[in-house]
Amino acid sequence: MPSCVCAKDVEVKVGKGPWMKDGTLRQLALGITNDGDFQYTRFIDGAVKITHTKVVGSSVVTRTRCFNLSMFPSIADLMADEKLQEQYEDTLYSGGDEDE
Repeated sequence: MPSCVCAKDVEVKVGKGPWMKDGTLRQLALGITNDGDFQYTRFIDGAVKITHTKVVGSSVVTRTRCFNLSMFPSIADLMADEKLQEQYEDTLYSGGDEDE
């Protein structure tokens, strides 16, 4: 059992252009979980959001779909198990102070 529970919000933009990251979902996920501060961490919750925008005639059409990270077998080993999720939720909802 870890001695503490830490959370980190992450957003990675993937796409075309010099300012965007590229790689497989697994490569991107490993880059997040092994960045130095959070070695060997697991994703408790997360989503992949895909947005596609195109011009149709004189209109701009944007389609967005979201997928839970747990739907991707390539990163199944990076997802938290139920016990870790419960520990995080208990800490989150108790305000993190277990002495009271």
